[in-house]
Amino acid sequence: MAGVARGHPKQFLPLFGTRSTFQDTLIRVSDPALFERPVIITNNAYRFMVLEQLAEIGREADVLLEPMRRDSGPAIAAGAAFRANARQGAVCWRWPADHVVADNAAFVAACREGLPAAEAGHIVTFGVQPERPATNTAISAPATSSRARFAACEVRREAGS
Repeated sequence: MAGVARGHPKQFLPLFGTRSTFQDTLIRVSDPALFERPVIITNNAYRFMVLEQLAEIGREADVLLEPMRRDSGPAIAAGAAFRANARQGAVCWRWPADHVVADNAAFVAACREGLPAAEAGHIVTFGVQPERPATNTAISAPATSSRARFAACEVRREAGS
């Protein structure tokens, strides 16, 4: 893979195969019947890595540059505002570029299942079944099944609706 060097953020490294988790994320959400053109928010330091890795997998995206590095919240808000300005009523998905998904078919099926609720204006969250308690997350007890799977785990109405 071109562009791999010391000091690259983990999402741009091929840690689990021949592609980076950034590239795997974009391939996973490539069904145009379900997902719109990706909006990628990054900072100026990574813009060339983003463009290079998009080209390597033959994908296009809208790339927004942060004026300075921020946490996820402002980036998500910028992406949602950009998408809403491009198409009113568009569903805004938020996918971290450094997550590993073992079962892409289950992931896409869960997205398909959650789409009607999202289109109706609800917030849809996805998660995996926890295998054990973890102090660095909100997991306090293990799941009854150790098999990780994607599921539409919660649908909440937006505040005020």
